[in-house]
Amino acid sequence: MTGVRHERMITTPKPAAVTVRGRRAGATVRLHPLLTGEFLAPPGFFRRPRGPFGRVRGLGLHVPRRQWRWCPIPAFLVEHPSAGALLIDTGVDASARRDPARQFGSLLTRLSELRVRAGQDALSQARERGVEPSAIGTVVLTHLHYDHAGAAGQLPHPTVLFDVREWAPAVRGRLLEGYRRETVNRPLDWRTLDLAAAPAGAGFSHAIDLFGDGSLHIVSTPGHSPGHLSVALQTASGPVLLAGDAAYTRRAITEGHDQLARADVAAYRASLEAIQRWADDNPGAPIICSHDYEFWANPTVLYA
Repeated sequence: MTGVRHERMITTPKPAAVTVRGRRAGATVRLHPLLTGEFLAPPGFFRRPRGPFGRVRGLGLHVPRRQWRWCPIPAFLVEHPSAGALLIDTGVDASARRDPARQFGSLLTRLSELRVRAGQDALSQARERGVEPSAIGTVVLTHLHYDHAGAAGQLPHPTVLFDVREWAPAVRGRLLEGYRRETVNRPLDWRTLDLAAAPAGAGFSHAIDLFGDGSLHIVSTPGHSPGHLSVALQTASGPVLLAGDAAYTRRAITEGHDQLARADVAAYRASLEAIQRWADDNPGAPIICSHDYEFWANPTVLYA
């Protein structure tokens, strides 16, 4: 029949078989923070207004655009000495420069602005650092929101790891919850992690030692989304925590204020407290928040 649109069937994810691939005690990783683009966000996005209708007021519909701020959209390239390269989140798809609605949807594209340079996508930046996309076999997604997971389909054959609690809301695809069904409607090797059942590790109540050598722990930090996770790394320079959207900014952790999007307020606050405890246990260690405009003013830092 002509004129009928056929939607691709969503692949059912399988549980991840987390195996020890590093096998070298005391291994460290190299971390490359990558700024893949920015979108314009109102002040309430970073600090949710208090009082009634805080979520609606935080959208900034009556706030002049001159008061809005460019919000970073990052990805992180990680190089493990024996397991190779992987990405933590994927950032902006290379196609977003000419067709931003493909990743972000037409509504969000109309409401905000996207700023992306040529060659700014994560895969192009990985090539600049000597890592070919074909060598990146694993992607760890902090959550399945469109700005974090939307470019996963650009990799040739990735295994995509995420918390199992993210799948149902991602398939539901409610834009106000941060999801688009199109993000997960791709024939990728989707693999779920049951972090809620994982033991304690890396200073968090639930953690998975991905390579079995302490160099990369996937830790549970729900609240922003049902299955949000963060990543604790050991670099030659010391520990680093990639907080994802558990906190939009470092100030949110130290000051404990709300951000616009959080699925569960109690879980969000508990995760902030857990991250602050990690900070207390690792004084001076970097905590990188995905949307922290102060950190991303200098995003080219390499943690060797």
